[in-house]
Amino acid sequence: VKTDVTIASLKAGVQYAYTHTLRNLSDTWQGYYTERGDFVYDEQVLSTYAEYAGVLVKRFSFRLGGRYEQTWTMVGERENSRESTVQKHYGRFFPTLNFNYTPSESHFFEWNISSHIERPNILNVNPDTLHYDALNFSTGNPNLKPSCLYKVAMEYTYKGILNLNLFYAYQPDRMTRIRFPGCPNLFTTWDNMVDEQSLGVNSFYSFGHLHWMNALLMQSVRFGRFKNSKQRKAPIVQGWTYAASLQTSFFLDRKRKWTANLNLNYTSREQDLFQSLGARCRADVGLQCHCCKKRLLLNLAIRNLITSRTKGRESFGATKMYFDNFSDYRQLRLSLTYNWGAKLRQNRKSYNSDEVQKRVVNDF
Repeated sequence: VKTDVTIASLKAGVQYAYTHTLRNLSDTWQGYYTERGDFVYDEQVLSTYAEYAGVLVKRFSFRLGGRYEQTWTMVGERENSRESTVQKHYGRFFPTLNFNYTPSESHFFEWNISSHIERPNILNVNPDTLHYDALNFSTGNPNLKPSCLYKVAMEYTYKGILNLNLFYAYQPDRMTRIRFPGCPNLFTTWDNMVDEQSLGVNSFYSFGHLHWMNALLMQSVRFGRFKNSKQRKAPIVQGWTYAASLQTSFFLDRKRKWTANLNLNYTSREQDLFQSLGARCRADVGLQCHCCKKRLLLNLAIRNLITSRTKGRESFGATKMYFDNFSDYRQLRLSLTYNWGAKLRQNRKSYNSDEVQKRVVNDF
């Protein structure tokens, strides 16, 4: 439920969200059947937000806003006649400050300070033990806390084809998946125990001016610094990571009836406090055909046509686990879309207001 009120350059609103989830888990594992109780997860979020926009001088504008969220959660478990619940409530204020400078039609600069919250979902807090196979177990943490992300960024855009984004982000007590390698079992859970700082630059470049192809190149260079928030003298893990994605469309004829798609993805070696991953890459291909005056679209796509091995190490304390996995999984998708060309009248209202109204919603 959401209500917005706009007066001149001031915009304010109230939003309420309620989520109720009920699950009854039964487990069949190696012929052993266990009937588990009901797991209940309720979440209520009441938020109020306001934003004021104005112009300081010519070509220089600003937006100042904030959002306050009050959250109530309940994690409950019912098994036979026993019932246990964990209830929490907390409030957070998230300010937002944004400055824009437009010296010409070709250049655009933006500076912003923002923050938002990341809440645990049902899989993170579910206390039931899930058996993935004979040796892998997982359980949630009902006492898991949300974590807040604070970010400062500077952005530059040139003619809509080039975008550079320089950022610094800080996230204390980040929710982290923890694995306990044992012999022979592997146990997985969640906890708030990582302070993360990151500094980097993202770039987007569009090759839309070529008549025979369109391409979008996305690159990211990031420096990460990770520390265990529950240990004062814990070692600090830090390092650089490079990621790139190239999405291309090749037009096979002058009328652009046939289009071939090629997507390439690459990520260099990266590590955090508990996991280290080697470099990996992936390639997807596709073919599209427009028929019947572009009303009919045939699309054939193959995901993971080429994929590399995933090598790395997971550790917790003195226990380490090394892995070298190869997933020979390819997805073939064939779709058919037809557009009747009817003109539909639409009355649409947008309630978006950039970072002020952004809200992380749990997906179940």
